[in-house]
Amino acid sequence: MPLAPRDELQALTRLDADLLALAVTPVARPSLGPRLDSLQPQIGQSWPGLALIAELLMLDGGRQNAMMIDRLAPPAPLVALGLIRVEGATPHQVIRPALKLIRAMLGRDDERISLALPQAGRSGPVPSAALAGQMPKGGHHGR
Repeated sequence: MPLAPRDELQALTRLDADLLALAVTPVARPSLGPRLDSLQPQIGQSWPGLALIAELLMLDGGRQNAMMIDRLAPPAPLVALGLIRVEGATPHQVIRPALKLIRAMLGRDDERISLALPQAGRSGPVPSAALAGQMPKGGHHGR
């Protein structure tokens, strides 16, 4: 199953590609989750927030920030094609990869690995059961 129609994918911009890469980073490289979290302690999670994205992409202020916000709006291709989700309330909004993006980019069947990403106040290695898609008896890692 293709990620999206070819003509719609060709309409994506460099900024869209950067946003896709940042959205999938915590799933692709779980070791970066705590680092992203430490750069945005006000959010308390490993998904990249809009302020952090603006800094990482070195957006130069008003015009470029507005362009980023436009590319994350519901009618914009990334969201309309169901590739990423924007979650939370301003100013703590984060972007997350959709399941079909994880499948297409990482070849994984689901997002269960994100359950094991370190959250605020949690650190340490990702449990091997989570990496294998197995949940321990009794729930979701004590949550």
